[in-house]
Amino acid sequence: MTVRWGNAVAETTCTKCGVHVDVSHIFCTSCEAVLQTPMPLIKSAPEGYGPASCSLNPTKRIDAKFIARVALGGWFLDIVIDALPDHVMNVAVVVTASVLFLCILLVAYGTVTKNGWGVNLEPVFCPACGSPTRKVRRPESLRQALWGGGTCGQCGCEMDKWGRLIGLRH
Repeated sequence: MTVRWGNAVAETTCTKCGVHVDVSHIFCTSCEAVLQTPMPLIKSAPEGYGPASCSLNPTKRIDAKFIARVALGGWFLDIVIDALPDHVMNVAVVVTASVLFLCILLVAYGTVTKNGWGVNLEPVFCPACGSPTRKVRRPESLRQALWGGGTCGQCGCEMDKWGRLIGLRH
């Protein structure tokens, strides 16, 4: 191997054909023999950062305490949640999910049958005079505040959220 100083280029000799070649070359310019092992352009990830490390840990699982922390939040609730045994938390999550599912069913059934639990998104007209009601209403009674409905601005009759007559006000 020949090394020169200054502006000269460091050279090496090809082991196959004996030609002097620049040290920075990977292949011989004459016979294309491999002079040095090629380095990869993209470095491999350090150990522990491969696809295997990105997978979920099989020992970790989503349990009732995790669900309660996400749903409720807060540091005080963390203390309460940690104090309760796992079986109590499991029962609490099942009961809460059941009540939520029952409420969703009640609203869906109420919308189909047009009862107090339902949601009315259609425009409502006064059953007595036929005038349209306002989109934004101000409830005048506890029944209107809880179950919807309103009072007609033209004739003063009270109706439910579906536009059915409840009573006339004189």
